[in-house]
Amino acid sequence: MPIDARSYFASQSERLRSGTTRLNPNYQNGIEWWESFEKNYRFGKGTGQRMMQGLARASNDELNNIVFDLLDAMAPSIRGAIERVWIPYFENIRKVWPVKSGQSYDQLAIIVRLQGKDTIKAEIISGAPYTFFIRNTYMMKFVPPNFKGRFYGYTKQKKLFFFIKADPDPPRTKNKRGAWNEIVRGKFDRVKVEFVDAIQSNLARELRK
Repeated sequence: MPIDARSYFASQSERLRSGTTRLNPNYQNGIEWWESFEKNYRFGKGTGQRMMQGLARASNDELNNIVFDLLDAMAPSIRGAIERVWIPYFENIRKVWPVKSGQSYDQLAIIVRLQGKDTIKAEIISGAPYTFFIRNTYMMKFVPPNFKGRFYGYTKQKKLFFFIKADPDPPRTKNKRGAWNEIVRGKFDRVKVEFVDAIQSNLARELRK
């Protein structure tokens, strides 16, 4: 059952607004926090500005409604693909995201925005700059390639393997790729294909009406 995009984004914006109080207390705002990371790590200049602008947009119900008003009027097939593919993809990320303080978890967000007259951009962002350094700790159990819900990784010899995460009891395995690379980027190429396929199938249904 597809998730209704309007209600989902309204719920997300409420979560983000309440989560801004959990910013790092050493900095007055998220931009300062990001800039401190930009100076000390290889973050592209302006990364923090883009991330915090994204959070501001994601927490703005009026902007979200404008986007979906336009999608309903001009591109319902894309609205349907967002509900069938993009939102479930993000929800799965949040389900397996490693939580310690909950700060990075609270500030993960999904945004959909219009760029120009004919471009729609969907993006996953985070208000916590250390998000990209979080390691994923779990028990690893190897499974066949067709196992439902399996993850994948590569050995040092570049050999592909598949696994699931078992109960996180010691001893634990720390994924060297990090949570962002594994959970977000690791599945993004597949999701892009699913997203395009969903748009095409929605268009085909609309043309048959």
